[in-house]
Amino acid sequence: QKRLKVLLIDDDQDLGALLADYMGRKFHCKVKLATDSFEAMNLLTEEFYDLIILDWKLPALTGGQTLQMLEQGLYYEPE
Repeated sequence: QKRLKVLLIDDDQDLGALLADYMGRKFHCKVKLATDSFEAMNLLTEEFYDLIILDWKLPALTGGQTLQMLEQGLYYEPE
């Protein structure tokens, strides 16, 4: 059975790590943590994620700005 892949984007590294660990154990999914929008965009170019959880108040780009950039530049075709 395929494990779902989740990208968690949160600038609070401690909280993000705690959430990633909890979600991985509770829901048996693979969770990758990005601490800013640019790191998240790099990860999204390398791999497909089934779910993205995005902090709305990020320091450099807001969650809304991050979504706009993703919509403009990244398109995926599921396997």
